[in-house]
Amino acid sequence: MASYRELMLWQKAFSLCIGIYRGTDGLPAHERYGLTSELRKKSRSVVCNIAEGLVGLKLSLKATIAARPNYQLPTTNY
Repeated sequence: MASYRELMLWQKAFSLCIGIYRGTDGLPAHERYGLTSELRKKSRSVVCNIAEGLVGLKLSLKATIAARPNYQLPTTNY
C-alpha cells in the first residue's frame, strides 16, 4: 500500500468529514464555537488518526524487518 489515501476506511472517514462540514454549515451562528466546532474537530481527528496509524505501522514494520534480516511477514508463511 503506497498511501493512506488508498485505504477504503480513510476514504469513507474523509467523505464523512466532508459531509459533517457541509451539514454543520446550516447550524445556528450561536453554535459556531460549540457544537459546530466540536463536530468538525472530531471528524478531522478520525481522518488524521487513520493516516497516522498507517504511517506508524509502516515505520514499526520497517524497523522490525531491519532489526531481523530473516523476518517474514506472518501472511507470507502460507
